[in-house]
Amino acid sequence: MTPRRADTRAVTVPTDYVLLIGITALLASGLLVGTGGFVADQQERAVRSGLEVVGNGLADDLTTADRLADSLGDDGRVTIETELPEAVAGKTYLVSIEQRAVTGDAHFYDLVLTSTAPDVVVRVPVRTHTAVDAETLDGGPVALSVTSDGDLEVRDV
Repeated sequence: MTPRRADTRAVTVPTDYVLLIGITALLASGLLVGTGGFVADQQERAVRSGLEVVGNGLADDLTTADRLADSLGDDGRVTIETELPEAVAGKTYLVSIEQRAVTGDAHFYDLVLTSTAPDVVVRVPVRTHTAVDAETLDGGPVALSVTSDGDLEVRDV
């Protein structure tokens, strides 16, 4: 029979405490890492959804201005002012208008909405009878007006 050492019992409580703290820290860090990706995915979905809503609203305004310009003819002046949100899901964004094709009197464009954090790009197609001349837009007030050339101009106000 081996003799028992009297000093081994005192080590048990501090050792258990250190092990408990270590295991708790490991579980907590695993939980944070696991939910971090989930939160980023949710944020990206929210930004994408918000950009789609903004893009569809701007596309509706473009087609409305285009129809008004067609109905008023060359003599009519059309100006529509609309308000784009400053940010989507708390993130700023830019809107550019890219021409895809021209077929007869139809002009096909993509409204390209881009958020930088997280990197999200949404394309919303739009068709007009009037050529669109646009600058890069950010959130806020936007004016859609027919120029003296007969083009539909889209600009920040």
